Amino acid sequence: MLKKKVFNIILVIIALSGLYLISFYNYLLFHSLVEFFSVVIAFTVFIITWNTYPYIQNNALLFIGMFSVFIGGLDFLHTLSYRSMGVFENSEDYATRLWVATRYLESVSFLLAFPVSNMKKKISARYLLFGYSVIVGMIIYSIFFSEIFPICFVEGDGLTPFKVISEYVIMGILLVAIYFLYRYRKNFDGIIRKYLFYALSFTILAEFAFTLYNDVYDINNMIGHYFKLFSFYLVYMAIIEKGLREPYSLIFKELKENERELQYLNNSKDRFFSIIAHDLKNPFNSLLNFSQLLFEKESLSKEKRIKYAQYIYTSAYQGYVLLENLLQWSRSQMNKLKIKQTDVNANDIIAESIQLHATSASAKNISIINTIREPLWIFADHDMVYTVFRNLISNALKYSFDGSRVEIGGKEEGQYVTISVTDYGIGMTPHEKEDLFRIDKNPSKEGTHNEAGTGLGMILVQDFVEKNNGILKIHSEKDNGTEIVVKFPKL
Repeated sequence: MLKKKVFNIILVIIALSGLYLISFYNYLLFHSLVEFFSVVIAFTVFIITWNTYPYIQNNALLFIGMFSVFIGGLDFLHTLSYRSMGVFENSEDYATRLWVATRYLESVSFLLAFPVSNMKKKISARYLLFGYSVIVGMIIYSIFFSEIFPICFVEGDGLTPFKVISEYVIMGILLVAIYFLYRYRKNFDGIIRKYLFYALSFTILAEFAFTLYNDVYDINNMIGHYFKLFSFYLVYMAIIEKGLREPYSLIFKELKENERELQYLNNSKDRFFSIIAHDLKNPFNSLLNFSQLLFEKESLSKEKRIKYAQYIYTSAYQGYVLLENLLQWSRSQMNKLKIKQTDVNANDIIAESIQLHATSASAKNISIINTIREPLWIFADHDMVYTVFRNLISNALKYSFDGSRVEIGGKEEGQYVTISVTDYGIGMTPHEKEDLFRIDKNPSKEGTHNEAGTGLGMILVQDFVEKNNGILKIHSEKDNGTEIVVKFPKL
């Protein structure tokens, strides 16, 4: 990369030196070559912009790319109007008039381009081309036919006051354009912003150089043309960067992202079928085995019948929760879940979830302590919030030791209602926390009574909390329990 840059710099130095030597041999040839390069660059910028229009989303760059062809066209006429070209009579003043008119058009166009970058709607290329065609037609008519455009150069006297004042006015317009570039800098990548800043700066230097000459062949005129060439080249680099390099890099980036997404979906599919084939099978095995014991062994004691009935309930509940989570997760993945955010009392949902898990808590002699006494009103989807707390309490019980407790607390904090579910069970390692929300992994582990887990519960919790503009935080240590904090927007 460094070698390429050095090579490019050497080429630029050779080219500029060559042009400088040509100016001594034949200034008209020097001027024609410089203007020819500028015109070619301007037309190239337009062609690139026109053909990469679907890929360039920045309106300012589209604007610049479209008007460049008209700047190039007027500069071509300016070149033909130069002394000794023999195309037009009174050519020196025609050339100077065309120069001033073109620079006015260029500077005002840059001035308008940067605010346009803030527009959400993409500019219409056809309307833009039509508008500039009308303006350029009026410029040509005012110079070559009606001659209402002010005189800019008088043979023997040099530049007119109008020409000199115009150059300073153009510099002022370009300075305002630089301010707009800074003001709307967030709309431009760093490298693009630099190219455009230096392009405008060199244009200002060119205009200043053109205020100093008294003859179209003197050194200041030559320096001004050098600066102009630099400016056009930098605009070309900005369009190349945005119109060609970035789209190709974007295409490869999107291909890579699509590859990762396909891999994720494939892993998700495998995980989904694994849950159906293995995890869903376990609760049904328990249901079949314990129900078979109940009706086949008439000699079972009352205590054993109650115990087996509890096992059947627990297995049935586990199967229900698993199926419910699978259905909700699949709907969420297909964007078929409709969010109906309403005024919800979170405490009522928590109380309902606690009641649902009363049997599971009793089986492990776990106390569920709800310290929330007042209604906590949130703005969320009722069913999604219920799924969140159903899974959080279920997990807390699953991974708690017999005879321990699960604590639920809540309060209002600023614009949120904060609710925590804390257990004092087996906890998680940092690695387990990292994989907790990945469907392509298998972060689930057995509970303290060998309860099966799928890992889907916490994935749903995170998904539903985020869909309701909430926040989820987890604090956990191995063998020291887990605290899960959810924040929902306050009513």
